[in-house]
Amino acid sequence: AASVSSSSATTTNSDQQGGGRSAAQRAESLLQHMQTIYQINGEESMKPNTYSYNCVINAWARSGEVGAPKKAEDILNKMLQRYNNTTTNQTNVDAVIPEPDHVSFNCVINAWAKSSPSHHRNTAPQQHAENLLAKMDELYKQTRNPNHKPNVRTYTSVLDAYAKSGSTDAASHAEELLQRMEELYQYSYLDERPNTFTYSVVIHTWSRSKDPNKAQKALRLLTRMEELSGSSQSQGRNANVRPSIVTYNSVLNACASSVGSTSAVEKMEAFQIATRIYDKLHSSQNGNGPITPDHFTYGTYLKACANLMPVESMERSNLLQQVFQDCCDNGQVSDGVVTVLRQAAPAELYRFLLKGCLLEKSQGGDGVKVKQLPKEWVRNLKER
Repeated sequence: AASVSSSSATTTNSDQQGGGRSAAQRAESLLQHMQTIYQINGEESMKPNTYSYNCVINAWARSGEVGAPKKAEDILNKMLQRYNNTTTNQTNVDAVIPEPDHVSFNCVINAWAKSSPSHHRNTAPQQHAENLLAKMDELYKQTRNPNHKPNVRTYTSVLDAYAKSGSTDAASHAEELLQRMEELYQYSYLDERPNTFTYSVVIHTWSRSKDPNKAQKALRLLTRMEELSGSSQSQGRNANVRPSIVTYNSVLNACASSVGSTSAVEKMEAFQIATRIYDKLHSSQNGNGPITPDHFTYGTYLKACANLMPVESMERSNLLQQVFQDCCDNGQVSDGVVTVLRQAAPAELYRFLLKGCLLEKSQGGDGVKVKQLPKEWVRNLKER
């Protein structure tokens, strides 16, 4: 046992020095070393377990390296060998390689969700993620082991892969998967129903789509969340589904980005939805609700005003001024808010609203930085 510990320590020190290898490569090398020592000496303290394998999978998942998702999935597939091998080899496999659990699958799915579609020419990352979900479903049906059962986090990770994919059908696929989750919860297959983050990911996916009716579709999901959580009541029925400020901001963004092929009528509907959301959040800021607007709220609604209202209308200028004043009063004037205001407002209105905060022309013209703004305008910013 003493020689095993010495050998392990030597390998660990060597791996820490790196030798040009990444952290994930070193972690996998150490895992292989542990497995070899266990097979040769039978030293139980060196036998890799599920946690050992999951640590290496997670190291690849978080590495950000090209090819990392494939590396993570290869390790998962090694763990799945015990369910694929013939009876002759089964004992040896079971003795050395531990079985996977939901963490194993979730980490690999996350790896695919984080990967760039440009790095995978044959199969899109979201398809890899959904294939793993199907594989996990099949494994649970085979083993009935609760550790193999997909959970809300598993499904949400697949949804996240769709959200980041940028594919034209990502939003519709994401909503279909969300609907499946609701049905599985109703049939008690899922122990928990889709939560705030789950719904928010799907709304965000709609906000990134080119669907001309995405504002209405995002609002429909928000309304569903409010109904499930009882948001209009003092104590909601299901607080885990209660919309967050991120949820509301995603709906605002779906409205603000309703441009391009969107018709004039659809733009007006999107603007009305955005105004309804903004008024609700601003009412909350005045003590009439649990959620208060942040600088993303103000910046996104300013963007909606810029994109969805007639360019030279007095109504637009008046609304831009009112929203910016609300933002100042709430201490949420960020760089992003100032940037959107500059793009949305007529030059004269922009200079009027930021009077005393603008740089001289010799210093860069109408540029402005948050640190130059009055302290009361930025007092509630969480990101400075």
